[in-house]
Amino acid sequence: MRKNAATLLLLLAPAFAAAEIVDRIAAIVGSSIITSSDVMKQIRLTALLNGVAPDYSPAARREAAQRLVEQTLIRKEIASAGSGTPAPAAIDQQLLKLLETRYPTEATYQAALQKYDVSDEEVKAQLLWQTQLVHFVDLRFRPALPPSDAELHDYYENTFVPDWPSDHEGKPPAFDAARDELEQEVMAQLANNALDRWLGQTRTQTRIRLMPEAFK
Repeated sequence: MRKNAATLLLLLAPAFAAAEIVDRIAAIVGSSIITSSDVMKQIRLTALLNGVAPDYSPAARREAAQRLVEQTLIRKEIASAGSGTPAPAAIDQQLLKLLETRYPTEATYQAALQKYDVSDEEVKAQLLWQTQLVHFVDLRFRPALPPSDAELHDYYENTFVPDWPSDHEGKPPAFDAARDELEQEVMAQLANNALDRWLGQTRTQTRIRLMPEAFK
């Protein structure tokens, strides 16, 4: 495996010469390659969607690369399972929500695209991926049965109440009043935990290599 990776890098070396004028490899996931420009674009897209300044520090670039590694693994699983692509209307709805909350006018949205150096097509592709991910997690890892009362009470007492936003008016709702919300949050937490376990197992079965020089 290491020999194959080294061979691949040697074959690509001429294209990455001349003081990094051309893109360089940031990570290898099986037969897939993640480039430094992929990592930088991921940072810019995430920053635009969250309405924050991009963080290009080595730690942030490595974190973004790890997210792209996980995306690559999940995309391969989605492709092998033949999961359908979300309808365009779902993407349009997400984009509309983004525009309503962060960029309420066409002018502010266009200014954000220019500021973060991304295109409208790239934003829509990112929203499409997020929709695919939610569908994949819900279909593959969401528990078939609702959580028990013990699980709901444990979540309510140890997570829901302590994490109740301080800027919300009044105290957290009583357990019975919040039951439906608690069920959804616990189900989502269980699904995410199952996803994390699957990713951990899949990573051990896949040749993954992050290139240290890409994060200096």
